[in-house]
Amino acid sequence: MCRCFFKKGEKTVISNKMKEYIPSKSYGDYLESIGHSFTDFEEAAILYHVIEDEFLLHNELRRVAGRTQDDILKHQIEEYLSYERDRINHFYDNSERDCVYVVQTYDKEFQEDVVLAYAYSYDVAFGIGIIENTPFEIRKETVLKDIPNTKTIEKGFFNPYLSGEEKVNLEDCAVVVESDDYTACEGVFRFNDDGVLEDYYSNWNNNISDLEDVERRYSHDYFYNAFIKFPSPFEKGCFVRFVSNSKRYEQWRDDTIIGIVDTSKEEWQELIEQSKGVYLDASDASITVQFLKKDGEFTHDHISPLLLENVVISQDEPWYELACVARDMILGNADIGFFTTCQNNYKASLIEDA
Repeated sequence: MCRCFFKKGEKTVISNKMKEYIPSKSYGDYLESIGHSFTDFEEAAILYHVIEDEFLLHNELRRVAGRTQDDILKHQIEEYLSYERDRINHFYDNSERDCVYVVQTYDKEFQEDVVLAYAYSYDVAFGIGIIENTPFEIRKETVLKDIPNTKTIEKGFFNPYLSGEEKVNLEDCAVVVESDDYTACEGVFRFNDDGVLEDYYSNWNNNISDLEDVERRYSHDYFYNAFIKFPSPFEKGCFVRFVSNSKRYEQWRDDTIIGIVDTSKEEWQELIEQSKGVYLDASDASITVQFLKKDGEFTHDHISPLLLENVVISQDEPWYELACVARDMILGNADIGFFTTCQNNYKASLIEDA
C-alpha cells in the first residue's frame, strides 16, 4: 500500500477556490490574513472533510490530482475515486432484481423514520424521494425467501408514482431488516432536501482483503485520514458558533445556542507538537467546545477549526449571563455554586415563558 504523511514539496497560499469551500468565513479570512499555505496533500484532506456534495467532492479531488506533482497523492486520489465509483455503481445496479430500494424520510413531529415506498429501480426510488422536498435516504436491502430467524417489513404503502413491473410484490418475498446471521443491507444513500448526495455507504469491497480494507479506511497516511496542522485563532473562553449547512446536523443546531472554546492556543500547539511522535488522524484535528443548549444544559463536542466562527453575543440575550458565567468557569474565574444558581435561574425563566 502507498504511504504518505505530511508531504514534502511546495506549499501554496490558500486560493480563492479553496477558501470558497471552507465553511467558516472568518476562519478562511484568518488563514488568508496570515498567509497560511497548504500542500496539495493537505488541500485534498481538507476538501474531503468539508465538501458535503459527494459528486462535487470527487470532481474537486480530480482537479487536485490533475495538477499535483505529488505522485503518491495522485495515486491515492485515483485509487480512492476508482474504489468509490465501483461502490456507487454497485449500489445503482439491481439487474438481478435480488434487492429492493427502500425510500424513507424522518418525521420530526413523531421522531421516527417513515417509509415512502419500495422499488426495484434506483431511478424510481430517487424520483420518489426528491418530490418530498425533505431530506431522505435510499436503502438497498437484499430480498430473501424462506430465511429463518428474520424480521420482515410490513406490506406498507406503495407510492402511487410506482407503476407496472417496478412495483415490488411483497407477497412473493421478504425484505430482511434484521437477522442473527446475515447482513441484509447492501448500502444507504443519504440526500438533502435538494437531492444532493451528502453521505453514502455501499457494502462492496472488490474482494479487497480485510487488512487492505482497514489500511484504506483508517490509516493516517491516506489523505482522507491525515492529521492536518491547522493554525488556531481561537482563544480559550471565546464564543463561537458551529457552521455547517449539512442536514445531518440540523437537529443538533436546533438544540444549541452558543459555543465556548475549551482548548487554549497553547494546548492546541502542544497537540501539534505531539503529532510528530504519536498516531493522530483527522478526528484529532479538532478543538473542544462547550455548547449551551436551549434547555440550559451544556454539551461538549470536538470541532474542526474549519467549522467554527467567532461571534460576539448581545447582552440582550436571555441566556447572556449563563453563557458568560460558563465562560468564566472554563477560565477558572467562577465557582460551581454561582454557575449552578445562574443555570437554575435560566431554566426557571424558560418555564415562566412557556
